[in-house]
Amino acid sequence: MKAIYSCADFGALAQMRISTGLPIDLYWMRAIDNSEVTVHQTQKEHRHSFFELHFVLSGEMRYRIKGETVAVKNGQLLLIPPTELHRVSDYSADFLKFSVAFSLPREEE
Repeated sequence: MKAIYSCADFGALAQMRISTGLPIDLYWMRAIDNSEVTVHQTQKEHRHSFFELHFVLSGEMRYRIKGETVAVKNGQLLLIPPTELHRVSDYSADFLKFSVAFSLPREEE
């Protein structure tokens, strides 16, 4: 079962269309557990030009966003908009999340 939860980085995919016909640029999708967080964790606060969506499947993860700590627990979502300063600050031993990075055409945002 461990292989199911291994980090899977699908790379930069071409345009993906959802049922509404809305074009979405998908940069990566990953499943990350507590043993893989440091591989994808940035110690410094940083920002991106795209959205990050994090869905916590188990445990808890804490993020620093604009100088405040936000706890995201089992079953909760966190959406980080483009240009928002953020970083991972802590995570629990039983942590597991699914993350997606994507952008929308400017007029759709």
